[in-house]
Amino acid sequence: MRDTMPRVASLLLVTTFALGCGKELVEPDPVAPDAPGSTPQLTALEQCAINGGTPSQQFMSNNLHGPVTSITVHGSTVILGSEDKSVKQWTVGSAAIYGQPFTQDAGSVVGALAHTRANDILGADGAGVLHRWTLADAASDEAMTISANPLVAVGVNSNNSRAAVGERDVPNMRVIDLDTGTVSAPVTTTLWGVTSFAFSDADLLLDAGHNYNTPQIERRSVAAPMTVVDQWNDQTLSGAIRAIALDPAGTTLVAVGDGMVMTFDPMNLAAGPTTTTRVPEHLAVGVVLLGGRTHFVTVGSEGTLRVWAVATGALVKTVTIPTPIGIGADSDGTQVYTSGPDGFLHSYGCGA
Repeated sequence: MRDTMPRVASLLLVTTFALGCGKELVEPDPVAPDAPGSTPQLTALEQCAINGGTPSQQFMSNNLHGPVTSITVHGSTVILGSEDKSVKQWTVGSAAIYGQPFTQDAGSVVGALAHTRANDILGADGAGVLHRWTLADAASDEAMTISANPLVAVGVNSNNSRAAVGERDVPNMRVIDLDTGTVSAPVTTTLWGVTSFAFSDADLLLDAGHNYNTPQIERRSVAAPMTVVDQWNDQTLSGAIRAIALDPAGTTLVAVGDGMVMTFDPMNLAAGPTTTTRVPEHLAVGVVLLGGRTHFVTVGSEGTLRVWAVATGALVKTVTIPTPIGIGADSDGTQVYTSGPDGFLHSYGCGA
């Protein structure tokens, strides 16, 4: 399927700014992961948290396509899927600049998005179709029908060779070879509702969700995804893991969901969380692990953005925000971005 909508010139939309200490960003390329054994550099948001600062809204821009259903951030480009079936990109910094739409009508609502450092964007939609776009050619759309069931989760590895998708309300997830287009049979899992995936730069694939309303995370090899090699499930807890974040080296995993915020050693899930924080009022729907790996940021459907310490799982800051559906961070960890039912793109950075 190819987008036949005419290309339009970039349009600078009216933005609303909040007072704070946000700084203008240049267009950085996505940052490569730290070299093995090196100490990760702290991001601006991590420095802000360490110094006692509070994130504040830096700008907001009307997406002009109604409620937003999905979000991913690649470098300084934000990609949003909307209820009107559109998918489009924004260039962001101290303001948001409307970019080329990938499509004005994907055929079905795109409910999950993912990106790679290879400048590809994947979108999973409600008709069981996986879309593939490139930032360099916004009009391109390689569409692959995966299932008759709606796709609700998608992840992709950094070299853009493998993707994983999850189907709604069934124990089905599949791995796709993006080089050949080969789609695997449903892989072995006991998850009845896959919500999220995470790949490391090596051979690690994590999937998360729930098993009969108990939170669960599985680890498998990208090379042999049919086999679960490690698993965590806690039947004393109710609810699902809604989002996970993994550092590129595959050493730190953050998992969040229905009133729960946890960190894990991803290579030893069975040992259980290294930190657990129960926050019944925080229904987390998204998480980003900041580049220095000292802090992570979550957003919850109750309308909060929260900053946490990785080492202890302690809550550092809470900010009230419009209801979000997810979160992404720019490549240097200066700002995070959310959107949701209000149809606006919101940016948050370090405030005074």
